[in-house]
Amino acid sequence: MAAWSEYTPTCRTWALRSQKATAEKVARSRRNGRLQTSATRKPKRPPRISTRSRRKREAERQREKAALAKQRQRRDKAIAKAQRVLDQARRDHDAKAAAIDAERAAPDKRAQSENDRWEKQRETLSDLPPDRAGPVQKTLRGSALKLSACRGRLGLT
Repeated sequence: MAAWSEYTPTCRTWALRSQKATAEKVARSRRNGRLQTSATRKPKRPPRISTRSRRKREAERQREKAALAKQRQRRDKAIAKAQRVLDQARRDHDAKAAAIDAERAAPDKRAQSENDRWEKQRETLSDLPPDRAGPVQKTLRGSALKLSACRGRLGLT
C-alpha cells in the first residue's frame, strides 16, 4: 500500500492552481446563475410528506391528546375528591367543637342559674321577721355549703 505522502501534492504551485481553478468555477457558476448567495437564494420548500406518514403522525397526535385529556380528567377528579373529603372533615370538626362548647357552657349555665336562685332565695329569706330567723339561718348555712361544694366540683372557686 502506498503512503499518504505519495498522493498528496507537495508543490506550492499545485495548491495555487487548485485555488485558481476553484475560483474560476465559482465565477462561472455565478455568471450562469447557478451559484446563489444567501441573499438571492430561494427559500427551501419543506420536504414532501407522504399521505401515509401524515395520517400516522396525526393519529399519534390524537392518541397523545386523548392521553393528556385522560390524565387531566383523573387529576381533576382526584382533586375534587380530596376537596370533598377535606370539606367533610371540616364539617365534622365544627360539629364536634360546637358540641364540646355546648358541654362546656352547660355547667356554667347551671352554676349561673343556681347563683341567681340563691340570690333570690337569700333576699327573700333575709326579709323575714326576726321571730323566724333561727331556722332560716340554718337553711341559709346549708344552702351556702351546698353551693360552695358545687362550685368546687365544677372548678369555679
